[in-house]
Amino acid sequence: MTEQTKDRRYLTGMVVTIILTAFCLRAPITGVGSLVSMIKEDLHIASAAAGMLTTIPLLAFGAFSFFIGGLSRRFGTGYVALASMALMILGLISRSFLGSTGLFAGSLLIGMGIAAGNVLLPAIIKAVFPNKIGVMTSLYTTSLSAFAGISAGISVPLAFYLGWKGSLFIWIIPATAALIAWIPFRSLNLATSSAAKASPALKAAADAPADGPTAVTLIKKERSVLSSGKAWLIAFFLGVHSMIYGGLIAWISTIIQSKGFDVTTGGFFNSYYLLLGIITSITTPIIMTRKKTQTSIGVGIGTCYFFGVLGIFLFHNLPALIIATTICGLCNGSCLSFSMTVLALRAKNAQDSAQLSGLAQSIGFMMSAIAPALLGKIFDLTGTWTAPLGILMFLALLMAGLSFIVGKPFIINED
Repeated sequence: MTEQTKDRRYLTGMVVTIILTAFCLRAPITGVGSLVSMIKEDLHIASAAAGMLTTIPLLAFGAFSFFIGGLSRRFGTGYVALASMALMILGLISRSFLGSTGLFAGSLLIGMGIAAGNVLLPAIIKAVFPNKIGVMTSLYTTSLSAFAGISAGISVPLAFYLGWKGSLFIWIIPATAALIAWIPFRSLNLATSSAAKASPALKAAADAPADGPTAVTLIKKERSVLSSGKAWLIAFFLGVHSMIYGGLIAWISTIIQSKGFDVTTGGFFNSYYLLLGIITSITTPIIMTRKKTQTSIGVGIGTCYFFGVLGIFLFHNLPALIIATTICGLCNGSCLSFSMTVLALRAKNAQDSAQLSGLAQSIGFMMSAIAPALLGKIFDLTGTWTAPLGILMFLALLMAGLSFIVGKPFIINED
């Protein structure tokens, strides 16, 4: 077998592994909200406790994302990824079959497993596919968005046949497939030059120019990205986007119902908002990596998001609400892809990308976890959705402003 054939098989295997991992990074949790009433009735838990089922994974994302880069340096990227899939499988088993305690413990384990994938995949893409950052980020975010929407859409119908436990447990199938896929790549290590030794493809990647304004180098850097103000700015940008995402996912169905529509229609808008992101998840990273600066893209996304939320606030007829939600859904997919692409393009090497990703996603998901409760509390105090939607519009404009900075072609910690 020639070296070229080995490289092709290695890269093909890595593509499959990234896709299978992406399938698992939202699907196990996006369907939970639709099943809360069934879970409450079956396990006899309070509403406040049931509400934590969607919050616990987000808190786990925020709490553990910060440490994934260090774990990757110490134990190796491949082993951390492998362990994350194992944690997810244990969490899925616990959540469905170990009663009330297992329900919450399993949600935590699932969140921990997802956190590792969230952080590591952008760095792995930068390391293994330096000439295809846009294409691979598109593939990764599209896979993630597609299965997030599918999960939200099929959880209730599946529960009618399998019960809520079976509906949630079905995601063990892609998690197990991802675990198996990671076994051949368990020696992958982005922290040192040993990553390049893991495959001739990686060695070649280390010497190749990137498709954005960076070049990959798989060596450990002396300066931490945590010392860069721009890194924290990128993290805050991701946090602002995550607050909009978390706020709309939590409340768009209820907001639609408050305009006189039934529960089924509200649920349609929730799933529709998620699934629309697939379209822009495909195109945004590819466009971004073909431009020297991404400011116009980011500002445009934030501005459109503002008008989408404004439409949800102003309109009360179904066609207009669908148009407004379409704008928001397309912007959501673009925001996710924009964020993940920036994490790769603004880092000097794969290890810096992992550290930046950990920082950004830790802050991002912490802010995302705050948004639903914050907006819900404001609604309780005011009795209308005016102020909560006003906050989301402000966040959209803030995101547009931040995009003007993070979209510029700088490299963190580059002298």
